Amino acid sequence: MFTKEKIKVYVLREFIPDAQTEHLADDLDLVATGIIDSLGVLKLVSFIEMENGISIDPEDLDPDKLNTIDRMYQLINSKIKKQPNEREFKPNNLSL
Repeated sequence: MFTKEKIKVYVLREFIPDAQTEHLADDLDLVATGIIDSLGVLKLVSFIEMENGISIDPEDLDPDKLNTIDRMYQLINSKIKKQPNEREFKPNNLSL
């Protein structure tokens, strides 16, 4: 399960390695404060996609949708909920 804490740890490790997790508020605007720039947003999107097996649509690449831990988490959850349930493999599901 993907958590806000996992996002925080990644942001801290990649963008502000000297800070501590408890000092990063969920509603802190990471773009406006200069912690993450446009290249950082792309790096973060890559991390989110790889960790969650989801695709972030180009229209979701708006920094305003990815500027806080809260918004990132909301976006991830909305993408996970939209994913179709994978069919369980059963031999009788095979069609030739």
